[in-house]
Amino acid sequence: MKHLTSVLFISCLTFCSTAARADVKLPPLISDHMVLQCEVAAPIWGTAAPGEKVSVSIAGQMKIATADAKGNWKVILDPLKVAEGLTLTVKGKNTITIQDVLVGEVWLGSGQSNMAGPGRTFKGNDPGLQKTLAAAPYPRIRMIKQGGQGWQLATPANVEVFSGLLFAYGSRLQAELNVPVGLLLAAVGGTPSGDWLTEEMYRSDIACQTQLKEFAATYDFDKATRNYERVLAAWKSNEAKAKQTGGKMGRVPAAPVKAGESSGHIGSLYEANVRPYQPYAIRGVLWDQGESGTGITGVDQFHLMGALINGWRKDWGQDFPRRYGKTSWARDTNASGRS
Repeated sequence: MKHLTSVLFISCLTFCSTAARADVKLPPLISDHMVLQCEVAAPIWGTAAPGEKVSVSIAGQMKIATADAKGNWKVILDPLKVAEGLTLTVKGKNTITIQDVLVGEVWLGSGQSNMAGPGRTFKGNDPGLQKTLAAAPYPRIRMIKQGGQGWQLATPANVEVFSGLLFAYGSRLQAELNVPVGLLLAAVGGTPSGDWLTEEMYRSDIACQTQLKEFAATYDFDKATRNYERVLAAWKSNEAKAKQTGGKMGRVPAAPVKAGESSGHIGSLYEANVRPYQPYAIRGVLWDQGESGTGITGVDQFHLMGALINGWRKDWGQDFPRRYGKTSWARDTNASGRS
């Protein structure tokens, strides 16, 4: 018992000591070469020991926060003017210095393959993009993507692997406005829009639920399943013949899904790729997706995009504008009076 008490005491001391030494940490988004959105209140956040005071300093202003019981803290910077070469200093029990901070325009690019695709894959069919890429470096343009290695400078090597669509937009924006530009990338090829909004955004959207109710009234899932079984059987038969003759087969037929349910995972890509960027201040969103539809049976792209737009704006706490590629941020105004 005495030995056990000693072990528990030592464990407690170790835990308490570790907690007391907990360093201030920042998300990958808040790092060297970052671009902050100008002229808006810009959040800076991270973690520290519970109850620890954290100060954030930049461009002559200082904001102080206290980490909550879970160790989370956040400050809101006063609107910053366009600037270059700033230093952001975060102090708690330790100090983090973020170098080469720019202040300008920040845009998020999201969707599927046309947004995710690197510039080098498009430049052969786009003389304009080819010329733009060849003019690198662009010292006032930076890009970051989920799972990447922080903010990347627009060097000749890097622009080749930047999102071609997002970089083309950002480079033109930078030239026209003559301000620094930060580009956030959150895109995955071949993905439905249903993966890019949360379950709550979808379920709470009146227009989506109205369309779903009307669809469900005439949708026969059992019949759809029987048809699928016949199609699948025929596909398997043709596959066997193709193997004998060396022919090629298309994809396996997709199984039917019940009304209102998804063939994928509603919200999965939003949580993995978009949520980590919040609440970073942005000017707007560039979206290119639609080829893969919604992935939700009974809800079309037009209606689901309305739910996605409003949901993103609500989660961000910003009524930001939007630009679009093949699929518009649709439904700006409808019978419900929303925008």
